Amino acid sequence: MSINTTGGSGTEQHRFSLVAGSLPDGLQMQSFFGVQSTLIHGRPTRIQTSTFTVRVDDGAETATRTFTIRINAAVTLAITLPGPTARSGTLGQFYFQNLFASGGRTPYNWSITGGALPPGLRVIRASNGNRIEGTPTARGTFTFNLTVRDQDGQQATQVTTITIN
Repeated sequence: MSINTTGGSGTEQHRFSLVAGSLPDGLQMQSFFGVQSTLIHGRPTRIQTSTFTVRVDDGAETATRTFTIRINAAVTLAITLPGPTARSGTLGQFYFQNLFASGGRTPYNWSITGGALPPGLRVIRASNGNRIEGTPTARGTFTFNLTVRDQDGQQATQVTTITIN
């Protein structure tokens, strides 16, 4: 979050200070030389609502304003495939299934944590998306645990099945 100022009659750099209340745990206020703004940034460490007052001083005038920041619970990481069955494939023909997750914090790391993909398929992490891809070399129905882990270590697992005809 940035707090910006305009105007003022002083010739000094605008100086920002916290004069009442406190920022949410894990956040800090940082000003930059020659800029008429301050930045509140960091990684919140708990759910909370904080109200605080910021003062800006340009050497001739001061102004204050009160702000409130609410830190909500993180959205739980979840795999968002349409269901437990990925689309079917055909023996010897290129196969791909895009992998989708919601919540958590990217980047996501995908893996198979139980069972096995059909022979010839593998999990791919690419700049244009995560997917299962390859050319299947065996027919059958294959059941596996598809797991996604986010940057913070949050994890979700879904039992998934792929049938190769």
